Amino acid sequence: MPIASQVAAALASRLARPLAAALLCAGANGCASLKHMTADFEKKWDDPKSILAEMDMTAPGTRATDSSAEGMAAFNSGDCARKHDIMNTEGEKDMVAARRLAAGECLLAAGKNEEAARFFGLLAEEAPSAAASQGAGVALVRLGRFEEAATALEIASAADPSLWRAWNALGVARDHQGMKQEAWDAFSKAAEINPFDGAPLNNLGVSKLKAGLAEEAIAAFMQALELDGAREAAEANLRLAYAMAGDYANSVKGLPDNRRVIALNNAGVAAASRGDTTEARRLFTQALDESPHFYAKAYNNLSLLLE
Repeated sequence: MPIASQVAAALASRLARPLAAALLCAGANGCASLKHMTADFEKKWDDPKSILAEMDMTAPGTRATDSSAEGMAAFNSGDCARKHDIMNTEGEKDMVAARRLAAGECLLAAGKNEEAARFFGLLAEEAPSAAASQGAGVALVRLGRFEEAATALEIASAADPSLWRAWNALGVARDHQGMKQEAWDAFSKAAEINPFDGAPLNNLGVSKLKAGLAEEAIAAFMQALELDGAREAAEANLRLAYAMAGDYANSVKGLPDNRRVIALNNAGVAAASRGDTTEARRLFTQALDESPHFYAKAYNNLSLLLE
C-alpha cells in the first residue's frame, strides 16, 4: 500500500472510533457533540456514561412538557430535592402519580441513571403509563442498554405518540443498534412533534454523518441551528460535516483564534480520512503556525503524514 494510503487509513481509523461512538441528544439540552476529532476528545468517548449523562436533561417546567405529565403543573423543578419523599406522598391518585414521574425526572436531571432506570421500571409495573416507559427508556439509553431501551421506548411512543422525547431517545437506541432508517424516522418524528427544539435535528445530522452522508448531515445541522436546545452541538457538528465533505474553509470560518487552531487540526484529520493528504498536510501545518503554543496533536498528525 502506498505511504499516502497508509497514512490516510491510519488517520481514518483515528476518526472512525469517535464517529462510531458519537452520542446524540436524547433530550432538549446537554447535547453531546463532536467538537474535536483526535485524541483531544477521544478519551471522553472511552467512557460512554460520561457522554450519556449529558443526554436528556429536560426537567419539568424548563421546556416543552409531555402531554401525559399535565398533572405536574404544581410540581416545580426546584422541588427535586424532595424527590426521596415523593413516593410516599398521600393525596389524589393522579397527582401522586404525576409527582412520582417528576421524581424520576429529577433522577435523570441529576444523572442518576441506574436509580432512574429502576425507579421508572418499578413505576411502569405498578402504574403503567407512557411517561413511565419513556423515563425508563431514556435512562436505559444513557446506560448503553439499547435493546431494553428500544423496547421501553416503543411502548411509550405507541401509548402516547406525542411524547417527542420518547421518539428522540428511540432514535438514539436504533442508531446504536445499527438500524439507521429507523433512527432517522424516529428523529424526524420527534422534530415534527416538537419543532421548537433542535436536539432531534442535531441527532439526525450526527446519524447521517456517521453513515457517510455529509451533505444530508449539513442540512440537518443547519436546521438545528435555527432552533433552541442544540445550538452549540449543532455548530460543532456542522463544522465537522463541512470538513468531512471537503469544505475545509467553512469548517473553520468565523472561529476565534483559540478555537480556530483546533478546527484546523480537525479539518486536517478529515482531509486525511478522505485521502486528501496534501490538504491534510497544509491544515496541520497551518494549525501549528497559528497556535500560540506547541500543539502536540497537530504535530503528531503531521509527523504521521511525513513518515
